[in-house]
Amino acid sequence: RTPLHLAANLGNVDLCHLLLTHNAAMNSRDWDGETPLHRAAWQGHLAVAQLFIENGAKIDCRDDQGWTPIFMAVAANQEKLVSLLVKKGGDINAHCFIGTTPLFWAARLRNHEEIEELVQKLGGRQ
Repeated sequence: RTPLHLAANLGNVDLCHLLLTHNAAMNSRDWDGETPLHRAAWQGHLAVAQLFIENGAKIDCRDDQGWTPIFMAVAANQEKLVSLLVKKGGDINAHCFIGTTPLFWAARLRNHEEIEELVQKLGGRQ
């Protein structure tokens, strides 16, 4: 993992901003294929995720399992992150490598807020 991955994981907005001003690789991938945005989504660091999105993070970048940051936010029960990623155009119909979607994981994990957010975005379609 890069210093930007670690700063994102900790939710340190100031350090993330500093690293970005010194040309840290926004979309670099770690040994699991995760980007700094994946780490911010998993940990629920909304301000860090917003900073990354504003600075060109690939919102639908997939890790080695095919998970995008929306998958990470759903799996970690991070409702605000799910909402942000959906509003910023994250693909809620993305399928990971085993064929599941963020909505599947929200239902499986009984994350009711995420289910509502994803279903509203789908407009009731399946």
